[in-house]
Formats: sequence, structure tokens, C-alpha cells
Amino acid sequence: MINFKTKNTYSGGNVALLLEAGFTSPYWMTYRQAQEMGYQVRKGSEGTRLIKVLEKEVRNKTTGKLEKKKVAKGFTVFNLEQMDKIEESAEVAA
Repeated sequence: MINFKTKNTYSGGNVALLLEAGFTSPYWMTYRQAQEMGYQVRKGSEGTRLIKVLEKEVRNKTTGKLEKKKVAKGFTVFNLEQMDKIEESAEVAA
């Protein structure tokens, strides 16, 4: 399971979630990444929700020191099979 734009592979429990989605293509990306690359997610397509763990610096209220804290951030990805290339769909419509 690979991010189509960044070429990074997904890991951990995210891989299981992507496999369960039932697509044959191993390529995924966010809606924004799709737009940046000239793709359009088909209307009505449902994305797959994944979790990314980020390390964030937070000030400890008691000590006043900066501490690193891990936080989970959710994001949604779509499979390449759920998209149309904008240039190709424009040619078909013409």
C-alpha cells in the first residue's frame, strides 16, 4: 500500500484498513493530493480513514518545560480506482 504522490508506504494498522477496503490498486492519496496531481475523486466515493501519529512539542503546565507528546491525527485517503484524471475526462466529454 503506497501513497501515489509521495511514494511512501503505509504501515501498521493502516495497511489492514486499506486491504479491507477491497481495491486492487495499491495506490492511495488524500483528496488534496489528488487535486494537486490533476485527479478528481468521483462523486459519491467514500474514503478510507487512517491514523498518523505525530510528535508535538507541548509546554508542561506544571514545570513550564517543553515536552514531546505523541498525538494521533486522522486523515482520509482515496484509492486510485476512485479517481478520474481531469485531462482524460475532459477529452471524453468533448
